[in-house]
Amino acid sequence: MKRGFLIGFAAMMLLVVAGFILRGVFFEKPVPVTPPLGPSLPTTEEPVSEVLAPLGMQDRLVAEANIEKAVSQGEKSVKGLLELCSVGSALEQRDALVALFRISSDSASVAALQLLDSGDNVVQHAALTVCARTRTTEAAGKALELTHSEDILIRARAARAIGFLMGGEALTRLVEMLDDEAAFVRASASETIEALTFKEFGIRHSGYPSERERAINELKVWLESHGGSSRFEWLQSRMKEAIVGLSSENPWERYSSDQFVTRILGPNSYSWDLSGQQRSVAIQQIRKKWSEYRPLFETDVPLQLKMEL
Repeated sequence: MKRGFLIGFAAMMLLVVAGFILRGVFFEKPVPVTPPLGPSLPTTEEPVSEVLAPLGMQDRLVAEANIEKAVSQGEKSVKGLLELCSVGSALEQRDALVALFRISSDSASVAALQLLDSGDNVVQHAALTVCARTRTTEAAGKALELTHSEDILIRARAARAIGFLMGGEALTRLVEMLDDEAAFVRASASETIEALTFKEFGIRHSGYPSERERAINELKVWLESHGGSSRFEWLQSRMKEAIVGLSSENPWERYSSDQFVTRILGPNSYSWDLSGQQRSVAIQQIRKKWSEYRPLFETDVPLQLKMEL
């Protein structure tokens, strides 16, 4: 009986061992998964298409919205925008430059300086604007060259640009541009001249040729006597004339003088239709405000000329 018990126990143990062996053969042992050592870091080398919304869209409303999306990303989008300025289509380059200007004027001026050599008018127009508004003086030579462009819009934009980049030194070329065949270019040149000199010579881009010729001659006479002076001195001279004009008996002279004073000094209590006593009080206040005008103590007098991008 004892012998039978031992034989049964041995048989049961063999069955248990056989079960473990078969389990290892027919069922894979699970491979332990090693947990990550830490949180995964996002890659910084993302393709441009994944970083920026599409730029250079034909629909300019959509284009402007995508430019703003790029601007909202701030410095993170600068690398992609600079890449587009180099390899993108004309509209992509234009939009990328606009976005760069709104994010970083330094990066935009570098890109714009290179894009002035673009053969595309859309790109050159934007590049001239950025160079002018960032005062990228290295672009002055190229901007001067573009005043001879075959494209009317480029010549007109270049006329404004050299005003920003060259100051009074641009006047010689600007006077030549008053004889441009395109009225739009003549208008741009005359507006830049008046912004630089602080004087209105009555130059018109259309109208009777005799009137325009008279105005241009007046400008040339003025330049002969004031050409060697600085813009700071031109501003002083014009403001002196305007303050005197505020007391004139001629209402039109009072009005035009008030317009100039307000443009330089900002809103004031003067109005061209005030009574004599009220006018005198307002003029005294203007004289005081002018004596405290900050650009009197600066070497670079602001150029009040719009260049929208």
